[in-house]
Amino acid sequence: MIFPNDRPAPPTVGKPSLLSHDVLPTAAFGAFRVGAKKLLPETTTKPGGRYRQCNQKHAMNKIFAFFLIISLFCNCSKYEKSQITDIEKLSSPSKQFDVYLYSVESGMSFGSNVNALQIVKYQEKPDFYNADFFRVSNSGPFQIKWENNNLTIKTISHIRTVAEKQPFKTEFLTYKGVEIRNDIYTQFSGTATTELKFRDFYEKNENIVFKNDMDSLVFDINKSQISIGFNYIEVTTFKPNKFYKNRGLDLEFYKLFPIKKMNFSKLEKYQPLTIIKN
Repeated sequence: MIFPNDRPAPPTVGKPSLLSHDVLPTAAFGAFRVGAKKLLPETTTKPGGRYRQCNQKHAMNKIFAFFLIISLFCNCSKYEKSQITDIEKLSSPSKQFDVYLYSVESGMSFGSNVNALQIVKYQEKPDFYNADFFRVSNSGPFQIKWENNNLTIKTISHIRTVAEKQPFKTEFLTYKGVEIRNDIYTQFSGTATTELKFRDFYEKNENIVFKNDMDSLVFDINKSQISIGFNYIEVTTFKPNKFYKNRGLDLEFYKLFPIKKMNFSKLEKYQPLTIIKN
């Protein structure tokens, strides 16, 4: 969820539309066309008893176009389970809210995925399959934190630009009464995912160290995002490029596997995301 899409989605509450590359209910339209065809008469009667053949195909196209336009302005679409991917959850420290991050895949060849953010009350079950979500502009967040029941997210801009500082732009938005601060960066580089099996981990000077008998990885918690899965940990690190600081961040990705069963509860104070299996 951290790579930029080909095209940005507007930072608004989700609503199905062609303009935002959402998934149109094509199956519903197909069913409608079949049903409408059965209902349309083959002939129509004019005054004086004259008959003329109805142009059924032309009428069908008009009706289809009419309902297509209406669909752009109504919130009647339901997403399929297969379209919802990369679900992650973060509870607020106050236990008032849960925020879910996920991707909504487009069902159209020319569309792009939507980076979705949904906020619900703590332990309330979210509905991933309707359009009630906040669209995260730019990339999906590569870091997210709760601060006094408000959210701070960091995203990568779709626009490549040379900035004097990072983040080069900050947006303030509100969704379901929660203020969302979006710090927007540019990206200079990204790496392939590095994997490591570890035997132990510990904290030291605001760093988290994962180690095995031969090697270790050290992560600065202030420049990292941790996500915890069923039997693995994902870490994304970010920092300004050493030589071209005004050109964006270097992002690195790690997937860590514990050799034995471990308790990760002491990582909770760093607000790790929980990876949800869909």
